[in-house]
Amino acid sequence: MINQPQFDSYSTAARVCLGVAVFSATMLAALMTSILM
Repeated sequence: MINQPQFDSYSTAARVCLGVAVFSATMLAALMTSILM
């Protein structure tokens, strides 16, 4: 927590992972919706 650059890089990686997870969830939801219809 003392090293600011490491925390900053971790924060960026966390944002990227979160973005990928949200994108995957959206694609999965769209796929399930198209299958159910």
